[in-house]
Amino acid sequence: MTLIMIGNKIENRLNQVTMNIINILKQQDYINGIALVGSINISDNFNDYDLLILHEHDDIFGKLKNIFSEYNTSIIDDSIRITFEDSNKDINLALYTNKEFSNKVYSLFKKNNPIGEHREWAIGYWLPEMLIQDLLNCTVIYDKLNNFHNLIRYIKGKEVDFRNLFIEKCKCEINTKIKYLNSHISDLEIKIIRNDLLLAFIRLSSLLDCLHFTGFKKLDSKLNRYFYQILSDFSEMENSRDISIAANKLLNHLLLGEAYEFK
Repeated sequence: MTLIMIGNKIENRLNQVTMNIINILKQQDYINGIALVGSINISDNFNDYDLLILHEHDDIFGKLKNIFSEYNTSIIDDSIRITFEDSNKDINLALYTNKEFSNKVYSLFKKNNPIGEHREWAIGYWLPEMLIQDLLNCTVIYDKLNNFHNLIRYIKGKEVDFRNLFIEKCKCEINTKIKYLNSHISDLEIKIIRNDLLLAFIRLSSLLDCLHFTGFKKLDSKLNRYFYQILSDFSEMENSRDISIAANKLLNHLLLGEAYEFK
């Protein structure tokens, strides 16, 4: 069993409610692992407390909702969310069996794996590289069967291959969408493709720069001012030819370092 003490820097970012929930979870014999994920591990400025929980229980959602019945809880996708009306940050418990989570991680490295997943709570879409980044930067709190340790070791050995795979997928998507723009499509399709390209360019930029990208929220504070302005101008284009030309210029800017000339 691996039980890891939380460093002072991270512990100081946790509130007492979150510490209490962690301690309760560690006492349950069906809980095999607890990791603190998300931006809390890299910044003092974070939104919620995100805990990744590995377990072996047939009714984990019902069990934990009962244990934490004193709190306001809801089920969202693969997680239990604990919300507060006061100034406390919300707490998210992402719940997976050991096998479910291992399969999820290993599948990300397959070439035919989807480039992203639509989630009802996600702006844009959920990015596989965010899970990889979460694991590489996480704070492992409890690891009874060394699941987290083994997965992190596996990821570190495949990190460059994963990054290159998704760079190629982004490039493929961008070139495919540019081809669509050069065909006969409706105005609505043009706008949808333009938005797809926006997301793909943001992803490609973060992958090329090896940045810790945390999703499509608060882009004004994540992207440099020059790139943000390029994307803002791009988002207002409506003519398919203009979008196609700008997309090619932006792709060359990112891949080849060519200057992007504003109209």
